[in-house]
Amino acid sequence: MLRELVTRDGLTYRARGYGSRRPIAKNDRESGRRLNRRVTVSFDRPAAEPGPSASASETVGTAAPRPATTSTELPVVATARAGTPPDIERTQWPRQAEVDINELRRDAGGNVLLTWTVRNQDETPLHVWSSHDYGSVYEEASTSAITLVSGEQRYRVLRDVETRVAIGPDLIRTGLDEYTVEKGERYTLWAMFKPPADLARVTVRIPGFEPVPDVPIS
Repeated sequence: MLRELVTRDGLTYRARGYGSRRPIAKNDRESGRRLNRRVTVSFDRPAAEPGPSASASETVGTAAPRPATTSTELPVVATARAGTPPDIERTQWPRQAEVDINELRRDAGGNVLLTWTVRNQDETPLHVWSSHDYGSVYEEASTSAITLVSGEQRYRVLRDVETRVAIGPDLIRTGLDEYTVEKGERYTLWAMFKPPADLARVTVRIPGFEPVPDVPIS
C-alpha cells in the first residue's frame, strides 16, 4: 500500500516489529493497551540540494557572533505543584513533582511558544507522555492536552495537517524509558498555540499539575 502512495524514486522499505519491548504507555489499563497497539511509519527527508557557491568576486556577508552563554538554566516565569493525576496515571502519579513555566512567547507570525519543565522529587516515576487527552481527536500526540485558558476560551495545541499530531516534541515514537522522569530528574517540553493577537495573559493548564494563572505572553 505504501509503495502505491509514495512515488519518490530510490526508496527502500524496512519493517520492524517490537512487540512488548517498546511500549509508549503502561499495559495495566485498557487505555494504555490501546495506545500500545499501533503502527508507526517514519522516513528521512530528502537531502537539500546544494546552493550555488559564491565566487571570489562576490561579497559574502557573515553573521555577527553571538555572546557566549554563561548559564544553561532556563528562566522560570511561574511554578505549579502536582495536582489531579492524568487519567492514565490516576493511581501512580508522583505527588512531589512540580512544573516550571519557562517561556510563553509570541513570534512574528502570531504563534505562541510554550516551554515548560517538569521536575520530580518523588519515588514514583513521572511519565511526561501522560499529558494526554483521551476524549478527543488530539489523542494522537503527547502534548495535546495542554491548553491556554482566558475566561471561557480555551486554546489548544496547533496540529500538523500532514501527520495529524500536535506540534511539539514527538514522544509517540519515543520509548517509555526515555520519557520517564525519575526522582531528582527534570524534562523540558514545548508546544505551539495560536491565540488572538491581543491576548496578553492566560492560565496555563498542564495535566497532572495545578493550573498556572496569569502567565504573561511576551
